Amino acid sequence: MQWVYGYRGRGSNGANIYQLPTGELVYYIAAVCVLYNPEAQTQRHYLEHSSDIVDVVVHEEWPLCVTAQTKVVTDEGSIGSHVHIWNYDTLHKLHSLEEFTDNVACIALSKVTEKGSTILAVVENGNKSKLSLWTINGTGDEPVSKIVSVVAGADHVHSLEFHPMDHNTMILTGKGFVTLWTLKDGPDGATMDRSQGLFTRKIPRPKSVLCSKVAKNGDLLTGDSDGNVMIWKDAKVIRVLKGAHQGSVGDICVMDDGTIISGGLSDGAFVVFDNRYQLIGAGATLPDEFGCVRRILQKTYDINEDEVRYCRLVVGTSRNCILDVSFNVSPGETEISNFEIEPIVQGHAKEIFHIANIPGQDQFLSCGEDRSVICWDGVAHKADWVLEVSETSLTSLATAFDGHFALAGSDDGKIFYIPLNSDNIPEKEELMDFKEGISCISLSPTEYLAIIGTDDGELHCVEIMLDSDDKANHLSDLNGHSSKVKHIDWSDDGNYLRTNSADHELLYWVVNQRTQVTDSEELDDITEWASHTCPLDFNSLAIWTRIDDGTDINSCDASQDMLVIGDDRGFVLIYPYPATQPRSEFMLFIGHSSHVSVVRFLGDGTKLVSGGGKDSSIIQWSMGAQNSGSPGE
Repeated sequence: MQWVYGYRGRGSNGANIYQLPTGELVYYIAAVCVLYNPEAQTQRHYLEHSSDIVDVVVHEEWPLCVTAQTKVVTDEGSIGSHVHIWNYDTLHKLHSLEEFTDNVACIALSKVTEKGSTILAVVENGNKSKLSLWTINGTGDEPVSKIVSVVAGADHVHSLEFHPMDHNTMILTGKGFVTLWTLKDGPDGATMDRSQGLFTRKIPRPKSVLCSKVAKNGDLLTGDSDGNVMIWKDAKVIRVLKGAHQGSVGDICVMDDGTIISGGLSDGAFVVFDNRYQLIGAGATLPDEFGCVRRILQKTYDINEDEVRYCRLVVGTSRNCILDVSFNVSPGETEISNFEIEPIVQGHAKEIFHIANIPGQDQFLSCGEDRSVICWDGVAHKADWVLEVSETSLTSLATAFDGHFALAGSDDGKIFYIPLNSDNIPEKEELMDFKEGISCISLSPTEYLAIIGTDDGELHCVEIMLDSDDKANHLSDLNGHSSKVKHIDWSDDGNYLRTNSADHELLYWVVNQRTQVTDSEELDDITEWASHTCPLDFNSLAIWTRIDDGTDINSCDASQDMLVIGDDRGFVLIYPYPATQPRSEFMLFIGHSSHVSVVRFLGDGTKLVSGGGKDSSIIQWSMGAQNSGSPGE
């Protein structure tokens, strides 16, 4: 694994970004916990999880990380959630707690206790939410022991935090509740005391309380679904900063001097209060392309002699981006000034459907349910540009043989032209509307000729004319498939096609005649194929010997002597190419937690990228001698 693109902000719980003393940011996406140093442009990866990571917490004093994953459902049944305790210096797993029967929703770590240990709190959300506490001794090398387990309530928990001034007290928030739990030693062992938070009657009780933080003076701060920031003392609301946001509050950050910054999960706005809860800054909102505020982390903070506050934040967003956000707050003014945003991590907001490499380059394009095309640099490991293309999901992408342009297809039948000859964000142009969803696009390796598959099983032959006002000329159709075409390959000379459909048909075509090849001897004229993206083919027979269902393999690609596939189990597998022998050996790569929707080689074939479907991740793999895949047969 060389690089992981993206971050899980959408639909996540808890404080999902931390900063280590090394300057690395710790966050997760899919089944990978990423340790990313933005200054050095390096990543490290914790890879011991087998399903979606749902929360992460970093210890304040010890080099410990704790991560939790969802339940794993297999043909043999359901395996409960796991919680891993690991050393972030060495990436070595110290403990795996595997007794959880429901999905773990939140985890938290206390400060070091007077006994020299730390307490791990775990919340499971099932028919009822459960809270369990565990002792971690030393620096995690000794066995972990359970302290106590209780039913936390009937409703789901959204956030969990230890009180920073009392390592025995935990704050849980969720669907219409705030509760404080206190660990106590009794004659019969440890017990838990519960204090139910009392809301004010002056305003309606919020449907959900989404986040909490403790102020420097010990007051509890909560953000709720009605946009309020509430201040609590002794489990009672003492003040309400009503309507701080339009819609839900995503997170609250307490700065070094007690200044409070809240971020909107619905409005994307930042609101600043002083340590006396007076409004001192507002009017800064994230652009729609980045989404709204999911997590706020202080990066740097300073106040000058004129009492101007200089705030620099790391912000995780609901569209799966991490941003470097900076602004100033001046005394006597409530308008935030010098508001600047710099992306740290770019990601797709929803499911990824397709990836297309740019011939001869280490750049590639991706598209998906979020209606955007992103151009990625596989060497610099960053997004060069993001372009919102369609009003509906983008399902297909293809690039011209010379890299001058790309075509994108949407699920409502539209084809878009995107020029690639500039470093600037390109301007899209709608070329055609087939009225049927676009299932695949492929461009000739020798000319500007596109074959476009639609959901009704039709193949459309379209000439692309760059020098004409009307860039697309619909030449003819190829009829033969009875269900939608999913994969298209061209012969090296551009004279032949092979296609795979959803009902597992393999057909061959003569391009200039627009006819299907029915005589197998005619296939002898095909010397080389320009690509191998059709999983169902004679040169990839080996990949089917372990497959019971033909839908299990979603994508494949070949480069030199390697064939890569992406499957429904979230695996990326590398076979020797051609893969014609049953039970061929393969290398298996893990990291995705969803079906792998697409795999593509880049440049000279030494780099590979895979798109993780619903986990919204793109993983780049190195095909050099340092391959870390697991061998199989």
